[in-house]
Amino acid sequence: MNHPPDYGHLTWIGTILGPHGLKGEVRVRPLTDTPDYYLQEKEFLLESAEGLKRVEVLEIQFHQDNWLIRLSGLETRDQAQALKGRRLLIADTRLRPLDEDEFFLHRLPGCRVYDQHGEDFGIVIRGLETGANLVYEVEYQGKEFLIPDAPGVVLELDLETRKLVIDPVPGLFDDDEVQKSHLPSLSGDE
Repeated sequence: MNHPPDYGHLTWIGTILGPHGLKGEVRVRPLTDTPDYYLQEKEFLLESAEGLKRVEVLEIQFHQDNWLIRLSGLETRDQAQALKGRRLLIADTRLRPLDEDEFFLHRLPGCRVYDQHGEDFGIVIRGLETGANLVYEVEYQGKEFLIPDAPGVVLELDLETRKLVIDPVPGLFDDDEVQKSHLPSLSGDE
């Protein structure tokens, strides 16, 4: 699986979808529930094969679920088209302040997953919003599993210690070997 790079102190805030109009404006899919909060931004970091480059925002507006952004130095549709698929990032210090019960999904990857007895159940790859509830994509024993953020399944999430505690209820992991590897031996060999 190919994951984009993670920059510890930066957040992927949007993806350039392509040009808008003829004068170098870009259409950007925001990766936030609150796109209006960022309408006053004056700069983003643009990711390219050469690294990150600061880009000045001349104008930004929200239109049909996307941002329309005019960036300094972009004057033609072809220049804007060349940025299609690129990520825009922002410093974590400029992110919207959160309520006490909120967290940013980009902080989930890398959290270790344990059951209530301390047994290791892998690592969180990412969080997925499904509409009904959050789902954690977890890699365990070379396979990927989905763990719903539901009462009785997720017991604790501590982003400071990078720890997700679950109750691996029957059916959560479909592989019999995963289940058996966490059961005590009945043969008395241990």
